[in-house]
Amino acid sequence: MLVRLGHLTALITAVSLAAVSAASGQPRPVPGDVGPLVAGGGFVIQSCGETGSAEGWSETTNNNPTALASGVDCPPSRLVPGGAANEFQQAGLWISDRLGDVGGTDAAPGDRAELSFSPLAGTVVSRVRWWRSVYKQLEDHWQPYTAVGASNAIIDSCDFAAGHHVCGVGGTDWYPNDGNFGNDVLAYTDLQNLSTNKVIAGVYCRPNPDNVCIGGATVTYAEVMIFSAFLTIADPTAPSIGTPTGDGWTTAGWSQGTLPLAVASNDLTGIAATRVYADGSLVATLQRGCSYTRPRPCTDEPTGAVGLPTAGLADGAHTIVLSVEDAAGNTTTVQRGAPLLVDNAAPAPPVSLASPRAAADVNSFSATWSLPADAGSPIDQAQYQVCQDGICGATQVAASLTGLGDITLPHAGAATLRVWLRDALGHADPATAATIPLAYTPPPTVDPPPACACVPTPPITPPPGMTPPPPPAIKKSSPTLKLTTLRRVGRKISVGGSVSSKASGKVTIRYRARIHGRTHTLTKRVAIRRRAFRTTLTLTPGYAAQRAATVTISYAGDADTTPQSRTAKVRTRA
Repeated sequence: MLVRLGHLTALITAVSLAAVSAASGQPRPVPGDVGPLVAGGGFVIQSCGETGSAEGWSETTNNNPTALASGVDCPPSRLVPGGAANEFQQAGLWISDRLGDVGGTDAAPGDRAELSFSPLAGTVVSRVRWWRSVYKQLEDHWQPYTAVGASNAIIDSCDFAAGHHVCGVGGTDWYPNDGNFGNDVLAYTDLQNLSTNKVIAGVYCRPNPDNVCIGGATVTYAEVMIFSAFLTIADPTAPSIGTPTGDGWTTAGWSQGTLPLAVASNDLTGIAATRVYADGSLVATLQRGCSYTRPRPCTDEPTGAVGLPTAGLADGAHTIVLSVEDAAGNTTTVQRGAPLLVDNAAPAPPVSLASPRAAADVNSFSATWSLPADAGSPIDQAQYQVCQDGICGATQVAASLTGLGDITLPHAGAATLRVWLRDALGHADPATAATIPLAYTPPPTVDPPPACACVPTPPITPPPGMTPPPPPAIKKSSPTLKLTTLRRVGRKISVGGSVSSKASGKVTIRYRARIHGRTHTLTKRVAIRRRAFRTTLTLTPGYAAQRAATVTISYAGDADTTPQSRTAKVRTRA
């Protein structure tokens, strides 16, 4: 179909109803001005134009296909291949009389053909911004037109003025990505405040005395072309949301890391995004691919696996909300029934770490501290190590959450005690340990008195035949061996006890357990200091796995005390 350059200037006797002129200051849409409205409740799509899309458009009426034709040539093409300099072929979404040189016939009164756009049921077109050409020549019985809602709700049409044989509304001054809109505005119009389920481009043969509408031979006599259309579609319905699944929605315990979270949803115009909010702040988005060139830009969301990252959340309880958004920006939200308990960080260092005797002449120290405030999972362990000469010993577990005793330095001199905390999820940070200095300074050694230079007393020799009396028997006392401490924490066994003042030397501690049907023994010798002994046994995994065991403390005796043993059972709760 050919559109003459004269169409740009010979627009006479034109009728344009309910249109807002482009010169009125309304902004013209440009490619990319599509998507949800800022306020929600609707979206903009572009038909034809730069997109080339004609989804939603169809020939809804044509009672005489031999005389009337329609088609889609999107994106519109400017120049007629091989045509004259004043000939243009934009076409786009078009409808016209069928040319006689390709088999077309004349039309009878009442013949009509329409190309229409219909939004989805439940939505309406509320605004139309488009570049169009409504044109006829030579035959005034034709009525080319645009309409909204119904064929008789005409927006654009024209009739010949006296003495003229051509009329039109709009023009052919649309250009792809036009940057000179101020000078090229004939084709553009803005139809606002609509509420329609149909936008129509049509050609109609009106009743007339000649009882015929003559069709063109090589050029059309009546035509409507829509080069580019920005259609605002109102969608008042919020999307439907399913039942969320995954630990991010169902777990009742303390959580860390990224939690599984998904929710299916659906909507008339499809789902554009699924979002997760924690305490009102967006923490995750699952954006879906939507094409704003069709009446249903998006599709339904069958899974919605968005996930819930907790790494950026502070330890503690958080309100979680899921939101789904449709193509029009309408949202539906659902809130998690109970707050989500998050714990990603290690506890803060112990508070007020102190030792009642930080410097001593005996290599035995103790320390106490308080637990810090912590919003995460409960603190379940205090860990420590002793560092001396730049070397730190193995990490050990304190028997109490707020104190420990029987700290022994590797040797005399200054050292550092480091204490940190672990929570129920295993978070611990030794780098933040609280520290205090300890110092062991043993008393100076005293040299023994010099040996006596006296003449030794000769031994008494009994008279011949006389048997010397036996040496007097030495009476030994009981060591009063007692087991005062027997406590297991994890793989650590704390053992302690006391003896009488006459007992000296060491005691032997034996830990016995049945492993795979055989008795195994773990043995350690511990020195007696100040009438007491104390030590910690570290169990291997094999020993630690047994629920029952015995501990025996044996004292071998010395010149003043007799041997003695004590045995106790160790039981661990399942």
